[in-house]
Amino acid sequence: MTKGQSNYPVSGFKTVISNVYTHVLESFISVLSSVSSHILHSIFYEVIGEFLTNDQQTPQEVRVYSCKIAEKIITICQGDLLISNRMLDTLIEVYCG
Repeated sequence: MTKGQSNYPVSGFKTVISNVYTHVLESFISVLSSVSSHILHSIFYEVIGEFLTNDQQTPQEVRVYSCKIAEKIITICQGDLLISNRMLDTLIEVYCG
């Protein structure tokens, strides 16, 4: 094996991993409506909010799914969340950018 090559087969491996990742996130989004509001608040503030407002470079697909999760939680909680200006800017940037 030469330098820079991986042990994984090139054809299809990344596609399979991407498909699995997408399926898991879509499944997660679909079950959010059955989660209690307390847990939704925790997910929003402690996971999604922290993730979207940090300054690390994250892949666009991950940011898009994070915004989809945030949007679903905002819709379910119907204004019961406090959203910072930074979070709002990030949501707008990901959806419109």
